[in-house]
Amino acid sequence: MTSTRFVVDIRRHRGGSSFVIEMVRRFCSENGATAVEWIVRPDQAELLPPADIAEQGESTDMDVATRIRDRVMGYAQSDPAGGFLWVLSYDNSVLMLIERLMPAYPNIRVRHIADLIRPKSTLSSRQSTAVGVQPAVNGSVIFPLAEAIELAKRVLRTGSHTSKENALPQKDLRLRMEALDPRAKKRLGDSRSVSLISDIVNDGREHGWVHKFNRIPDKSGTEALYLEASAEAQTPPEPSTPAAVIAGPTSEPASDLQKRKYPSRATEFEQALQKSRIGSMPETRDLMFDVIGDLFQEPVDGNQKPMLLLDLFAEVARRAQLKADHVGYVAEKNWPIATRCILRLMLWSGVLISEDRTVIQDKIGCNSTRVAGVAEDFRRTCEGFMTLHIIAASRSISYDDDPYYLGMTLYRRGLERAVPADELKVKADQILTHLDQQKRIEMDDDRQIRVRQQGHAASSGR
Repeated sequence: MTSTRFVVDIRRHRGGSSFVIEMVRRFCSENGATAVEWIVRPDQAELLPPADIAEQGESTDMDVATRIRDRVMGYAQSDPAGGFLWVLSYDNSVLMLIERLMPAYPNIRVRHIADLIRPKSTLSSRQSTAVGVQPAVNGSVIFPLAEAIELAKRVLRTGSHTSKENALPQKDLRLRMEALDPRAKKRLGDSRSVSLISDIVNDGREHGWVHKFNRIPDKSGTEALYLEASAEAQTPPEPSTPAAVIAGPTSEPASDLQKRKYPSRATEFEQALQKSRIGSMPETRDLMFDVIGDLFQEPVDGNQKPMLLLDLFAEVARRAQLKADHVGYVAEKNWPIATRCILRLMLWSGVLISEDRTVIQDKIGCNSTRVAGVAEDFRRTCEGFMTLHIIAASRSISYDDDPYYLGMTLYRRGLERAVPADELKVKADQILTHLDQQKRIEMDDDRQIRVRQQGHAASSGR
C-alpha cells in the first residue's frame, strides 16, 4: 500500500485558525491521507497535538519555504513506492519552490489553501480545463495552437495589457497561461511545447492582434507584448460574474441565497471607501500587502538606495499580478487603479517610512521620496484606517448589526476567496477592539460605535 503524505503550512492564515485546520483535515481525509504534518506559527501550536507539528515559524520567515522544499524532496527520494506527496500552503513562495520539484517527482501535488474554500463550481470549472485532454504519443499533452492563442488573448485582456505603457513582458506570458491551463507548461523534449510562446507571438503579429516591442532596443529578454485594441473589441467578453452571494448568519436554501445581493449596509461601507479612492478588492489588497511585506524582508545591498515611491508600487503591482495568475485569481480587472487606491490607503494610514525614518506624508514631493520600509503592523493599521473612515462616513455603526457587513467590506466581496461568516464577524470585532484600545472609537449606551471626537478630524478629513 502506497502512502499519501500531506505537508500543511498555515503560518500565513489570518484570524482564528480552528476552522482552517478542520477544513484541511477534511480535505486530507477525502484524499486518503496516511500522514499529515503541520507547519504553524507559535500562536497556532496549541490547536494541534505536538506530535503533528513538524515545525514552528513566523509568517515572515523566508527560510521556512526552503526547509519545506528540502523536507518534501527528502520524502520523495525515500519513498520507492512513489506515494503521493501533497503540499498545502497560503505562501506562494512555498508553492513555487515545490512546483519546481514536480518534473523530477511527478507524485508531488500542490494546492493553495484558499482554493479549498472556493465553491465546488469554481474548482470544477478550473479542473474541467484538463478534462478530455488527449495525451500525445510521447506522454505529454497536446495543446492546440488555436486554444493556446485564445488563452493568450485572455491573459492579455484580463490583465489590461492593451497599451504600450502596460505591456506584459513576453517572458511572463507562459507563466500566466500555465496558471490557467497546465497544458501551457514548457516540456523539454516536446518541440511544440518549447516553441509555444514563439508560435503564439508569430501568429499575433501576422494577424495583427498583438504588438511586440523591446523595452530596451535590441536587448534580448526585454520583449513585451500588448493586445491590439481592435482585437480586444472583437473578442467575445467573458461571462459576467453573477451578483455576489452573501452567506448570511442564518441558514437558508441555496436557491433563495442565490437571488440575494449585497445588503445595502455593506454597499454603503464600500461606497464610502470608493468615494475617497482607498477601496479595493480584499484579495487584491492582500496580494499587494503580501508582496510589500516580502519585499522589505529581502536582503538589501548596502550600496543600493531604497526605491522611489512610484517605482516601488509599480514593482509591487507586477509581482502581485504574477502571484494572482499563479493562484488563479482573475477577479481583479483593473490593476492600475487598484494599485493607486492601495498606494493612497497606505499613505493616508501613515505606514510608509522614508530614508530618514519618518512617515511619508501624502503631499507634494511624496512620489519622489524613497521608501525604506513599512510600519511593523502595517496591515492592521490600514484595516483600522478603513474602519475609522467607514464609521466616520456613516456617522456611527451598530455593534449588534454591522460587524458582519464591516467584515464583508474589509475581507470579502463575492465568493472567490470566501471567508466564513463567523470568521468575518470575529475579524471585524478584532479590528474594532484594536481601535477601542487605541482610544480611537467609543460605544454609547445605544450600542452605536462612533469615532472619538479628538480623532474625528484625522479619520474623516481626507
